[in-house]
Amino acid sequence: MKYTILSLVFALFLDTPVFSQHATQVRLKAISDSMYVKGNPNYIVVDAIADGLIADDEEYSVNYYNQTLYINGRKVDDSCRQRYTEKYIALLEKVGISKSGTSFNASGGVYMFEILDPRSAFRNKKFDFGICKPKH
Repeated sequence: MKYTILSLVFALFLDTPVFSQHATQVRLKAISDSMYVKGNPNYIVVDAIADGLIADDEEYSVNYYNQTLYINGRKVDDSCRQRYTEKYIALLEKVGISKSGTSFNASGGVYMFEILDPRSAFRNKKFDFGICKPKH
């Protein structure tokens, strides 16, 4: 009887919006990490959705210019600027692009089902768009 009540309480907890939101963020983080390792620049969109900077199906733009990241035309806020910028610069270096370069990515939006599907075009994009290497 004691375990039945405990199981019921645990099941009710797992069904709460707070737990569901946390579980979604953990899953999105794992997806982002996987995409990053593969050199997929869309990882940053997944991070931005997990952090609430972009909403599911919202149009977005991600710009990198002068070693600063902009999402939807706004600088990434102080709370996550360093984390986003350092990770993005590391990806640029990983794919052989100078951190002094610029890049731009825009979309009419991404749906959660595209993020969750490991076979989607979104999850399998290569770093080949809108790259401008600085002139020497």
